[in-house]
Amino acid sequence: MTASTSQIAGTARAARRTVIAFTTSLVAACAPTAPKASISQVLVAPGTATISPGQSVRIVATVSTSPSGSAYAVTWTSSDAAAAIVDSTGLALGIAASPAVSICATASTGSASSGVRSCATLTVSPAPLCPGPGGVLIPSADTMHVGDVVQFQIPAAQLSGRSPGQIRWSVDNPTPASVDSLTGVVIAVSAGTTNVRAVYLPLSPPCPHEWRANVLVQTSPI
Repeated sequence: MTASTSQIAGTARAARRTVIAFTTSLVAACAPTAPKASISQVLVAPGTATISPGQSVRIVATVSTSPSGSAYAVTWTSSDAAAAIVDSTGLALGIAASPAVSICATASTGSASSGVRSCATLTVSPAPLCPGPGGVLIPSADTMHVGDVVQFQIPAAQLSGRSPGQIRWSVDNPTPASVDSLTGVVIAVSAGTTNVRAVYLPLSPPCPHEWRANVLVQTSPI
C-alpha cells in the first residue's frame, strides 16, 4: 500500500517537531548554570585580645565569597557567656575573669552547608587593683554625738573624671552610725566607733578605688 502525499507530509512535520523539541531540550541541558554562592574564607581581627570585666573590644570579620560579591550573613557567638558576651556586630564585653573565651563569627550564604567559622581568643583578666594604700575621706576622722549629721566627701582631685553615681558608701559597723549609700551623709545613732567607706564600683584606673574615714560616736552631752 502506497502512502499518500498528505500522509508523507504529516510524518515529515511530526519528525521536524521531534527534532526541534530534542534540540531545545539538549540546549537547555547543556546551558551553563549560575554557580552556587559559597563562603571561601572568614578572617577575624584582632585574633587575640585581653580585656577586664566591664571593658569591651570589637572583633571584625572579613568574609570572602565565591563568586565574589555574593550575599552572606554573619552570626556571632561566645563559647562562655558567663565570662564574655558578643552582640550582632562583633562587640565583645567582658563579664567575669576567664583565661580563654572563643568569640566566633560564622558566615553563611543561606544554605545549611555554607557556614564557615573563624574565632578570636579573648582573655578576660581580673579587674586591676590599685597598689598601695587606699584614699582618705574628708574629714578623715570625726567625733560625732548621737543625732549629729555629717557629710563625708572624696577629695575633689581624686573624684575628677569619675561619675558620682558609680560611688557607693557604707559603714563597717552600722550600730553607732548609718550612711546614705549614694550621698555619703552619715548620721550618728549610738555610742561606738566605725569606719565610713566609699568605693568606686568599676574598680578600674584611676586609683584609688576606696576611701575611708574613722568615726567616733559619743552620747550627747547633757
